[in-house]
Amino acid sequence: MARFWVYVAIADSRDATGVVMKTANLRIENPITGENYECQLSVIQDSERSWSAIVVNLPGAGGCGDTEQEAIDDAKRSVVGLIESYAEDGVDVPWCPLPIE
Repeated sequence: MARFWVYVAIADSRDATGVVMKTANLRIENPITGENYECQLSVIQDSERSWSAIVVNLPGAGGCGDTEQEAIDDAKRSVVGLIESYAEDGVDVPWCPLPIE
């Protein structure tokens, strides 16, 4: 399994309805191949006890949890699982370009 960690929190804001929205970058290192991947997460507080983390540049990857950290950790597992699945199938990971800031 790949190692992974969140290395930069980019933004922390609230939308007009008061929903907390954060953006973070996630770097994933595959210790077997040495490849590094970068993902951008949008982390949103859905309710007082519910968070979602959507991986902007990898279709189908995301996570949820009772806390912000649980949602991020769930998204990490999702990304790693998808990368491993694509590798097992011999298929390239369908990365989407990151938005230009």
